[in-house]
Amino acid sequence: MTHRSAEYIGERFRLLRSDERVFEAVRRGDISYSTARELNRCDDDHMRRFYLDNAVRGGHASRIVKRWVDDWRKNQANPQPPLAPVEVAQPAPATEPEKFCCVLCGGYRDPWNFVTVTLHKFEWDAIQRSLREGANGNGGD
Repeated sequence: MTHRSAEYIGERFRLLRSDERVFEAVRRGDISYSTARELNRCDDDHMRRFYLDNAVRGGHASRIVKRWVDDWRKNQANPQPPLAPVEVAQPAPATEPEKFCCVLCGGYRDPWNFVTVTLHKFEWDAIQRSLREGANGNGGD
């Protein structure tokens, strides 16, 4: 009577008995029959509707939707273990900003009068030692 196989007719009836939103999308011409068949392989109503929305908006072919559903099914069969809680690193305590001041008098005013001097560490230590001794009155006189 229809010049179609029983399998062909049965597939169309399955579409009619499956998700009504998928059926309506096919009826309106938003998606193809092949895409609808792939969508109806998804058992989860929320995911199927999510995929339906993406297929309608993006005009995706049935092979793309098949991949989505296959990936979803694979993830359902092998659920990933929950991720361990991530410890939020506490920020390091604020350190006192380094003072930009004169190393001899400790003053910070008149920064345009500062000069840069390059010395070896051991020479700098010797100069500081001499200054301390001079300030203490131990000049070695």
